[in-house]
Amino acid sequence: MSITWVEVADTAIKIGFGAIVAAISGYVVLLKGQSHELEKDRRSRYYSLQEEKKAKYVVFLTQSQLLIQTHINKNADLESEAYLNYLRSFNEIQILVGDELRKPAYDVYTSVTEYIVCNKQSQVQEVAKNYKSEALSKIGKFQKLAQLDVATPTI
Repeated sequence: MSITWVEVADTAIKIGFGAIVAAISGYVVLLKGQSHELEKDRRSRYYSLQEEKKAKYVVFLTQSQLLIQTHINKNADLESEAYLNYLRSFNEIQILVGDELRKPAYDVYTSVTEYIVCNKQSQVQEVAKNYKSEALSKIGKFQKLAQLDVATPTI
């Protein structure tokens, strides 16, 4: 049985097309796999950042409330370790969050600082209550914004 050049060419073309189909499908599978891995890494980073934010929010809010409670009956020491930790916590949040939370965090920080500094300087009990009430109100607003930030997925 003799093989003609047409049969050889036909076989070569079939093998060539098979190789092209295999190469294209392999490339598409590779792209899909890489895309999936990149998306998986992006989601992992997102959830890691959300957990970090949540931890920072909790520390900041806890320190805010603790400073208010601690300074109900005593003078504020703005060089104390507790206040310096609070300042550090505030600055971490300022760096970590977007603009929608920076202002409320600043409001909390300033109202807490205002309360602990002005509390003992003010002899009028009503003024001290107003400072405390304002600080607690701003803490509550920040808590809600922080909750929305970490509980609302943006993926």
